[in-house]
Amino acid sequence: MKKLIMFAAIGVCCAVRAASFTWGSTDTINDLNTGEGGYVSEGTTYYLFAVGSETGAISSFDKSAHQITIGGTTYSAVDSHVIDNHDYTEGNFSDVYTASASEINQNYYVVLFDSGTADNAGSGMFTASGITETGTPPDYKAAIDATGIGTAANMVIPVTGGGGGTIPEPTSGLLLLLGGAMLALRRKR
Repeated sequence: MKKLIMFAAIGVCCAVRAASFTWGSTDTINDLNTGEGGYVSEGTTYYLFAVGSETGAISSFDKSAHQITIGGTTYSAVDSHVIDNHDYTEGNFSDVYTASASEINQNYYVVLFDSGTADNAGSGMFTASGITETGTPPDYKAAIDATGIGTAANMVIPVTGGGGGTIPEPTSGLLLLLGGAMLALRRKR
């Protein structure tokens, strides 16, 4: 029976074929070499949204739920990247997005949000097409940069959400300490 389950699991894994592409930014993160302003800072988050054939304008971005609204339809982020010191120093970042080969070819919006500009966010759109599980994954960083997201002039999406803080989760150390204390009490009895 174990062999049958293992072969079934391998068969399912082989049947689900995945494809991927690279997304990110090549030159819009900092102004260290250009002397220009309006670039993103450390802590800025880039969000990737898969939106099917949608091409309309984003009407709002919910920063707490990581969702955008286009024409009354809400889409959740499928990937994200927070700009850290390394990204800022290098001036770029690259992430690989992977999805099933049957679903990866569609339109994508990239939204960036910086808490320093808490009332609005920037966006850009690109179309992934012709991607297969056996082909070379394309690189859409240039397409994202071409839209100009990250510049002050393009920070135009109204931002909603927020307010209440998140509930902190116990750390593994605290859980280990609590478990050890419970075990000691049990043994004491």
